[in-house]
Amino acid sequence: MKIKCQTEQLAKAVQIVSNHSDAKQFFYMETSDGQLTLQGRFASMLVRYAIPAEVKEAGRALADNCKPLEMILKHLGEEQVELGFDSDSRNFSVAGSAQSYSFSGLTLTNYSLPDVLLEELDTPLTRPGVSLETNSLVNAMKNIKFAAEQGDMSFKLYKAEEKLTYIQRDYLRGVFLEFKPDQYRLAATDGRRLTTTTAVRSKNLADTDKFDFFYNIVIPNQVCAKLIEIVEIIRIQQLQLIPGAEHARFEFEGGSIDFKLTGQGYPDIQKIMPEPYPTKIIAETECLKTAIEQVDLAEPRDNRIKLQITGEQLQAQAVDGQFLKSAEVTIPVKREGQDIDVFVRAKYLLDVLNHTDSHKVTIEFKDPLSAVVIKGKDGYYNLIMPMKG
Repeated sequence: MKIKCQTEQLAKAVQIVSNHSDAKQFFYMETSDGQLTLQGRFASMLVRYAIPAEVKEAGRALADNCKPLEMILKHLGEEQVELGFDSDSRNFSVAGSAQSYSFSGLTLTNYSLPDVLLEELDTPLTRPGVSLETNSLVNAMKNIKFAAEQGDMSFKLYKAEEKLTYIQRDYLRGVFLEFKPDQYRLAATDGRRLTTTTAVRSKNLADTDKFDFFYNIVIPNQVCAKLIEIVEIIRIQQLQLIPGAEHARFEFEGGSIDFKLTGQGYPDIQKIMPEPYPTKIIAETECLKTAIEQVDLAEPRDNRIKLQITGEQLQAQAVDGQFLKSAEVTIPVKREGQDIDVFVRAKYLLDVLNHTDSHKVTIEFKDPLSAVVIKGKDGYYNLIMPMKG
Protein backbone atom coordinates (compact mmCIF):
# COMPACT_ATOMS: atom_id res chain seq x y z
CA MET A 1 0.00 0.00 0.00
CA LYS A 2 1.23 3.48 -0.84
CA ILE A 3 -0.69 6.76 -0.78
CA LYS A 4 -0.02 10.50 -0.83
CA CYS A 5 -2.26 12.95 0.99
CA GLN A 6 -2.42 16.23 2.90
CA THR A 7 -0.54 15.96 6.20
CA GLU A 8 -3.14 17.94 8.13
CA GLN A 9 -6.00 15.77 6.87
CA LEU A 10 -4.18 12.56 7.75
CA ALA A 11 -3.23 13.92 11.18
CA LYS A 12 -6.87 14.76 11.92
CA ALA A 13 -8.01 11.34 10.70
CA VAL A 14 -5.49 9.55 12.93
CA GLN A 15 -6.52 11.69 15.89
CA ILE A 16 -10.18 10.82 15.26
CA VAL A 17 -9.60 7.04 15.33
CA SER A 18 -6.91 7.02 18.03
CA ASN A 19 -7.36 6.04 21.67
CA HIS A 20 -4.46 8.40 22.58
CA SER A 21 -2.73 5.91 24.85
CA ASP A 22 0.07 3.38 24.86
CA ALA A 23 -2.47 0.59 25.18
CA LYS A 24 -2.81 -1.72 22.20
CA GLN A 25 -5.52 -0.78 19.75
CA PHE A 26 -6.24 -2.32 16.36
CA PHE A 27 -5.61 0.38 13.78
CA TYR A 28 -6.65 -0.58 10.26
CA MET A 29 -6.29 1.25 6.94
CA GLU A 30 -7.47 0.44 3.45
CA THR A 31 -7.49 2.27 0.15
CA SER A 32 -10.35 2.70 -2.26
CA ASP A 33 -10.91 4.86 -5.30
CA GLY A 34 -9.31 8.19 -4.39
CA GLN A 35 -9.43 7.84 -0.64
CA LEU A 36 -7.88 6.28 2.44
CA THR A 37 -10.16 4.93 5.17
CA LEU A 38 -8.81 4.64 8.71
CA GLN A 39 -10.48 2.51 11.37
CA GLY A 40 -9.71 2.38 15.06
CA ARG A 41 -11.10 -0.29 17.33
CA PHE A 42 -11.75 0.36 21.00
CA ALA A 43 -13.14 -2.03 23.62
CA SER A 44 -16.75 -1.62 22.50
CA MET A 45 -16.49 0.97 19.78
CA LEU A 46 -15.33 1.17 16.16
CA VAL A 47 -14.43 4.56 14.67
CA ARG A 48 -14.04 5.12 10.93
CA TYR A 49 -12.91 8.16 9.00
CA ALA A 50 -11.99 8.60 5.32
CA ILE A 51 -9.87 11.28 3.66
CA PRO A 52 -9.00 12.07 0.02
CA ALA A 53 -5.75 10.47 -1.10
CA GLU A 54 -3.70 9.82 -4.22
CA VAL A 55 -3.55 6.03 -4.26
CA LYS A 56 -0.24 4.93 -5.80
CA GLU A 57 -0.55 1.30 -4.69
CA ALA A 58 -3.87 -0.06 -3.47
CA GLY A 59 -3.81 -2.14 -0.34
CA ARG A 60 -4.48 -2.30 3.34
CA ALA A 61 -2.49 -2.22 6.55
CA LEU A 62 -2.82 -3.10 10.22
CA ALA A 63 -1.07 -1.94 13.40
CA ASP A 64 -1.68 -2.46 17.09
CA ASN A 65 -1.26 1.21 17.97
CA CYS A 66 -1.57 4.43 15.98
CA LYS A 67 0.42 6.53 18.46
CA PRO A 68 3.68 6.31 16.39
CA LEU A 69 1.93 7.73 13.32
CA GLU A 70 0.20 10.35 15.47
CA MET A 71 3.56 11.54 16.84
CA ILE A 72 5.28 11.56 13.43
CA LEU A 73 2.57 13.63 11.78
CA LYS A 74 2.61 16.10 14.65
CA HIS A 75 6.28 16.91 13.98
CA LEU A 76 6.48 16.44 10.21
CA GLY A 77 5.82 20.09 9.38
CA GLU A 78 5.08 19.58 5.67
CA GLU A 79 1.94 20.05 3.60
CA GLN A 80 1.98 16.60 2.02
CA VAL A 81 3.00 13.19 3.28
CA GLU A 82 3.57 9.83 1.65
CA LEU A 83 2.41 6.83 3.66
CA GLY A 84 3.26 3.26 2.80
CA PHE A 85 3.03 -0.25 4.21
CA ASP A 86 5.16 -3.22 3.15
CA SER A 87 3.27 -6.42 3.93
CA ASP A 88 6.43 -8.54 3.68
CA SER A 89 8.46 -6.59 6.22
CA ARG A 90 5.36 -5.40 8.12
CA ASN A 91 6.81 -1.90 8.16
CA PHE A 92 4.99 1.40 7.82
CA SER A 93 6.88 4.21 6.11
CA VAL A 94 6.10 7.90 6.50
CA ALA A 95 7.96 10.44 4.38
CA GLY A 96 8.01 14.14 3.61
CA SER A 97 10.38 15.91 1.25
CA ALA A 98 13.29 15.85 3.71
CA GLN A 99 12.18 13.48 6.46
CA SER A 100 11.38 9.79 6.66
CA TYR A 101 10.25 7.50 9.43
CA SER A 102 9.24 3.88 9.85
CA PHE A 103 7.50 1.79 12.48
CA SER A 104 6.29 -1.78 12.79
CA GLY A 105 2.85 -3.02 11.82
CA LEU A 106 1.09 -6.38 11.94
CA THR A 107 0.68 -9.18 9.41
CA LEU A 108 -2.91 -9.15 8.23
CA THR A 109 -2.94 -12.87 7.50
CA ASN A 110 -2.40 -13.57 11.21
CA TYR A 111 -5.66 -11.88 12.14
CA SER A 112 -9.28 -12.39 11.23
CA LEU A 113 -10.58 -9.10 9.90
CA PRO A 114 -13.98 -9.51 11.59
CA ASP A 115 -12.15 -9.92 14.91
CA VAL A 116 -10.03 -6.86 14.23
CA LEU A 117 -13.08 -4.74 13.39
CA LEU A 118 -15.45 -6.32 15.93
CA GLU A 119 -17.80 -8.27 13.71
CA GLU A 120 -20.84 -7.41 15.82
CA LEU A 121 -20.18 -3.73 15.08
CA ASP A 122 -19.80 -4.31 11.36
CA THR A 123 -23.22 -5.87 10.73
CA PRO A 124 -25.72 -3.97 8.56
CA LEU A 125 -28.19 -1.65 10.27
CA THR A 126 -31.57 -1.89 8.57
CA ARG A 127 -33.68 0.46 10.68
CA PRO A 128 -34.18 4.06 9.57
CA GLY A 129 -32.00 6.67 11.22
CA VAL A 130 -32.68 10.16 12.47
CA SER A 131 -30.72 13.36 11.86
CA LEU A 132 -29.70 15.35 14.92
CA GLU A 133 -28.15 18.80 15.07
CA THR A 134 -24.62 18.20 16.29
CA ASN A 135 -24.00 21.22 18.51
CA SER A 136 -27.24 20.76 20.47
CA LEU A 137 -26.47 17.09 21.14
CA VAL A 138 -22.79 17.54 21.99
CA ASN A 139 -23.36 20.58 24.23
CA ALA A 140 -26.00 18.64 26.14
CA MET A 141 -23.58 15.73 26.55
CA LYS A 142 -20.90 18.06 27.91
CA ASN A 143 -23.29 19.45 30.50
CA ILE A 144 -24.46 16.14 31.96
CA LYS A 145 -21.93 13.37 31.37
CA PHE A 146 -20.19 14.13 34.68
CA ALA A 147 -23.12 12.51 36.51
CA ALA A 148 -22.83 9.13 34.77
CA GLU A 149 -21.31 6.19 36.65
CA GLN A 150 -17.55 6.09 36.01
CA GLY A 151 -16.22 3.27 38.18
CA ASP A 152 -16.53 -0.51 38.34
CA MET A 153 -19.80 -0.52 40.27
CA SER A 154 -23.04 0.90 38.93
CA PHE A 155 -26.18 1.71 40.80
CA LYS A 156 -29.92 1.74 40.38
CA LEU A 157 -31.86 4.76 41.61
CA TYR A 158 -35.43 4.40 42.78
CA LYS A 159 -37.87 6.59 44.65
CA ALA A 160 -38.90 4.30 47.51
CA GLU A 161 -38.46 6.42 50.64
CA GLU A 162 -35.74 8.39 48.80
CA LYS A 163 -33.23 5.56 49.26
CA LEU A 164 -30.70 3.92 46.98
CA THR A 165 -30.02 0.27 46.36
CA TYR A 166 -26.63 -0.84 45.07
CA ILE A 167 -26.91 -3.13 42.06
CA GLN A 168 -24.54 -3.80 39.19
CA ARG A 169 -25.89 -1.81 36.23
CA ASP A 170 -23.63 -1.30 33.23
CA TYR A 171 -26.17 0.91 31.53
CA LEU A 172 -25.47 3.69 34.05
CA ARG A 173 -21.98 4.07 32.57
CA GLY A 174 -23.19 6.39 29.87
CA VAL A 175 -25.64 9.06 28.79
CA PHE A 176 -29.27 8.06 28.32
CA LEU A 177 -30.90 9.36 25.13
CA GLU A 178 -34.69 9.48 25.45
CA PHE A 179 -36.83 10.13 22.37
CA LYS A 180 -40.31 11.59 22.32
CA PRO A 181 -42.45 12.99 19.49
CA ASP A 182 -40.54 15.92 17.92
CA GLN A 183 -37.98 16.12 20.73
CA TYR A 184 -35.38 14.27 22.78
CA ARG A 185 -33.54 14.75 26.05
CA LEU A 186 -30.43 13.38 27.72
CA ALA A 187 -29.94 12.11 31.26
CA ALA A 188 -27.09 10.73 33.36
CA THR A 189 -27.03 9.18 36.83
CA ASP A 190 -24.65 7.19 39.00
CA GLY A 191 -27.31 6.37 41.58
CA ARG A 192 -26.35 9.18 43.94
CA ARG A 193 -27.29 12.02 41.62
CA LEU A 194 -29.23 12.63 38.44
CA THR A 195 -28.80 15.27 35.74
CA THR A 196 -31.08 15.87 32.78
CA THR A 197 -31.19 18.40 29.99
CA THR A 198 -34.10 20.27 28.59
CA ALA A 199 -35.98 18.57 25.80
CA VAL A 200 -34.23 19.41 22.54
CA ARG A 201 -36.75 19.96 19.77
CA SER A 202 -35.99 18.53 16.34
CA LYS A 203 -38.15 18.78 13.25
CA ASN A 204 -36.63 15.47 12.17
CA LEU A 205 -38.51 13.69 14.97
CA ALA A 206 -41.96 14.97 14.02
CA ASP A 207 -42.92 11.73 12.23
CA THR A 208 -43.75 9.54 15.25
CA ASP A 209 -44.65 6.53 13.10
CA LYS A 210 -41.17 6.51 11.62
CA PHE A 211 -39.36 6.78 14.93
CA ASP A 212 -41.49 4.59 17.19
CA PHE A 213 -38.68 2.02 17.30
CA PHE A 214 -36.53 4.11 19.63
CA TYR A 215 -36.01 2.63 23.06
CA ASN A 216 -33.57 3.15 25.95
CA ILE A 217 -30.44 4.09 24.04
CA VAL A 218 -27.48 4.54 26.36
CA ILE A 219 -24.46 6.16 24.75
CA PRO A 220 -21.40 4.80 26.62
CA ASN A 221 -19.08 7.30 28.30
CA GLN A 222 -16.27 6.42 25.91
CA VAL A 223 -18.48 7.15 22.89
CA CYS A 224 -19.59 10.49 24.35
CA ALA A 225 -15.97 11.50 24.93
CA LYS A 226 -14.94 10.45 21.42
CA LEU A 227 -17.87 12.26 19.78
CA ILE A 228 -17.09 15.44 21.72
CA GLU A 229 -13.45 15.15 20.65
CA ILE A 230 -14.32 14.61 16.98
CA VAL A 231 -16.56 17.69 16.92
CA GLU A 232 -13.61 19.71 18.23
CA ILE A 233 -11.37 18.36 15.44
CA ILE A 234 -13.70 18.70 12.45
CA ARG A 235 -16.88 20.66 11.82
CA ILE A 236 -19.99 18.48 11.79
CA GLN A 237 -23.39 20.09 11.33
CA GLN A 238 -25.58 16.99 11.35
CA LEU A 239 -25.27 13.51 12.84
CA GLN A 240 -27.26 10.51 11.72
CA LEU A 241 -28.14 8.12 14.54
CA ILE A 242 -28.97 4.62 13.31
CA PRO A 243 -30.00 2.08 15.99
CA GLY A 244 -29.82 -1.69 15.70
CA ALA A 245 -30.77 -4.63 17.86
CA GLU A 246 -27.43 -4.78 19.69
CA HIS A 247 -25.41 -1.86 18.39
CA ALA A 248 -25.95 1.63 17.04
CA ARG A 249 -24.08 4.03 14.78
CA PHE A 250 -23.43 7.74 14.59
CA GLU A 251 -22.75 8.69 10.98
CA PHE A 252 -21.26 12.01 9.91
CA GLU A 253 -19.59 13.35 6.80
CA GLY A 254 -16.55 11.18 6.16
CA GLY A 255 -16.91 8.88 9.12
CA SER A 256 -18.89 6.97 11.72
CA ILE A 257 -18.84 5.60 15.27
CA ASP A 258 -20.30 2.15 15.89
CA PHE A 259 -20.91 1.15 19.49
CA LYS A 260 -22.48 -1.64 21.49
CA LEU A 261 -25.77 -1.01 23.23
CA THR A 262 -25.99 -1.83 26.92
CA GLY A 263 -28.86 -3.75 28.43
CA GLN A 264 -32.22 -2.11 28.88
CA GLY A 265 -33.62 -1.09 32.23
CA TYR A 266 -32.55 2.53 32.61
CA PRO A 267 -34.45 4.20 35.48
CA ASP A 268 -37.69 5.95 34.56
CA ILE A 269 -36.51 9.55 34.72
CA GLN A 270 -39.97 11.00 35.18
CA LYS A 271 -40.66 8.80 38.21
CA ILE A 272 -37.38 9.77 39.85
CA MET A 273 -38.06 13.50 39.53
CA PRO A 274 -40.06 14.52 42.63
CA GLU A 275 -43.01 16.88 42.83
CA PRO A 276 -42.12 20.56 43.50
CA TYR A 277 -40.76 21.03 47.02
CA PRO A 278 -42.14 23.57 49.52
CA THR A 279 -38.83 25.33 50.22
CA LYS A 280 -36.67 26.87 47.53
CA ILE A 281 -33.91 29.44 47.23
CA ILE A 282 -32.56 31.40 44.29
CA ALA A 283 -28.81 32.09 44.35
CA GLU A 284 -26.27 33.70 42.06
CA THR A 285 -24.40 30.81 40.45
CA GLU A 286 -20.88 32.24 40.74
CA CYS A 287 -21.50 33.49 44.27
CA LEU A 288 -22.69 30.06 45.41
CA LYS A 289 -19.88 28.30 43.56
CA THR A 290 -17.26 30.50 45.24
CA ALA A 291 -18.79 29.87 48.66
CA ILE A 292 -18.73 26.08 48.18
CA GLU A 293 -15.13 26.18 46.92
CA GLN A 294 -14.02 28.26 49.92
CA VAL A 295 -15.69 25.91 52.40
CA ASP A 296 -14.29 22.89 50.57
CA LEU A 297 -10.78 24.16 51.35
CA ALA A 298 -11.22 22.60 54.78
CA GLU A 299 -11.20 19.18 53.08
CA PRO A 300 -14.22 17.93 55.05
CA ARG A 301 -14.42 14.21 55.66
CA ASP A 302 -16.42 12.38 52.99
CA ASN A 303 -16.51 15.71 51.13
CA ARG A 304 -19.57 16.55 53.25
CA ILE A 305 -20.72 20.13 53.80
CA LYS A 306 -23.76 21.61 55.50
CA LEU A 307 -26.13 24.04 53.79
CA GLN A 308 -28.02 26.05 56.39
CA ILE A 309 -30.88 28.17 55.06
CA THR A 310 -31.99 30.88 57.49
CA GLY A 311 -34.20 33.68 56.26
CA GLU A 312 -32.59 35.29 53.22
CA GLN A 313 -29.17 33.74 53.83
CA LEU A 314 -27.40 30.51 52.95
CA GLN A 315 -24.50 29.49 55.13
CA ALA A 316 -22.17 26.78 53.82
CA GLN A 317 -20.25 25.00 56.58
CA ALA A 318 -17.50 22.42 56.82
CA VAL A 319 -16.73 21.06 60.30
CA ASP A 320 -13.85 18.88 61.46
CA GLY A 321 -11.98 19.13 58.18
CA GLN A 322 -8.75 17.30 57.46
CA PHE A 323 -6.99 20.54 56.51
CA LEU A 324 -8.90 23.20 58.48
CA LYS A 325 -10.89 22.58 61.65
CA SER A 326 -13.86 24.51 60.27
CA ALA A 327 -14.93 26.87 57.50
CA GLU A 328 -18.08 28.94 57.06
CA VAL A 329 -19.22 31.22 54.24
CA THR A 330 -22.53 33.11 54.11
CA ILE A 331 -24.18 34.46 50.96
CA PRO A 332 -27.49 36.24 50.29
CA VAL A 333 -30.33 34.30 48.63
CA LYS A 334 -34.01 34.72 47.87
CA ARG A 335 -36.08 32.20 49.80
CA GLU A 336 -39.58 30.77 49.75
CA GLY A 337 -40.69 28.36 52.46
CA GLN A 338 -39.08 27.33 55.75
CA ASP A 339 -35.59 27.39 57.23
CA ILE A 340 -33.77 24.10 56.66
CA ASP A 341 -30.38 22.39 57.17
CA VAL A 342 -29.14 19.80 54.66
CA PHE A 343 -25.83 17.94 54.30
CA VAL A 344 -24.58 17.33 50.74
CA ARG A 345 -21.40 16.26 48.98
CA ALA A 346 -19.50 19.40 47.92
CA LYS A 347 -18.18 17.82 44.72
CA TYR A 348 -21.65 17.00 43.46
CA LEU A 349 -22.85 20.54 44.00
CA LEU A 350 -19.76 22.00 42.33
CA ASP A 351 -20.17 19.65 39.36
CA VAL A 352 -23.63 21.09 38.75
CA LEU A 353 -22.52 24.70 39.18
CA ASN A 354 -19.57 24.18 36.83
CA HIS A 355 -21.79 22.82 34.06
CA THR A 356 -24.71 25.23 34.07
CA ASP A 357 -24.99 28.25 31.78
CA SER A 358 -27.41 29.95 34.17
CA HIS A 359 -26.43 33.12 36.03
CA LYS A 360 -28.82 32.04 38.78
CA VAL A 361 -29.85 28.62 40.08
CA THR A 362 -32.92 27.51 41.99
CA ILE A 363 -32.40 24.95 44.76
CA GLU A 364 -35.41 23.13 46.22
CA PHE A 365 -35.61 21.30 49.55
CA LYS A 366 -38.21 19.06 51.17
CA ASP A 367 -36.52 17.83 54.35
CA PRO A 368 -32.97 16.85 55.44
CA LEU A 369 -33.36 13.27 54.17
CA SER A 370 -34.90 14.01 50.76
CA ALA A 371 -33.05 14.64 47.53
CA VAL A 372 -31.97 18.21 46.79
CA VAL A 373 -33.17 19.56 43.43
CA ILE A 374 -31.09 22.13 41.52
CA LYS A 375 -32.51 23.83 38.44
CA GLY A 376 -30.84 26.02 35.86
CA LYS A 377 -32.29 27.75 32.84
CA ASP A 378 -34.05 26.02 29.95
CA GLY A 379 -34.93 22.87 31.88
CA TYR A 380 -31.46 21.97 33.19
CA TYR A 381 -32.37 19.71 36.12
CA ASN A 382 -30.22 18.09 38.80
CA LEU A 383 -31.04 15.84 41.73
CA ILE A 384 -28.50 15.16 44.50
CA MET A 385 -29.01 12.68 47.31
CA PRO A 386 -28.32 14.17 50.77
CA MET A 387 -25.82 12.87 53.32
CA LYS A 388 -26.38 12.08 56.97
CA GLY A 389 -25.64 14.89 59.40
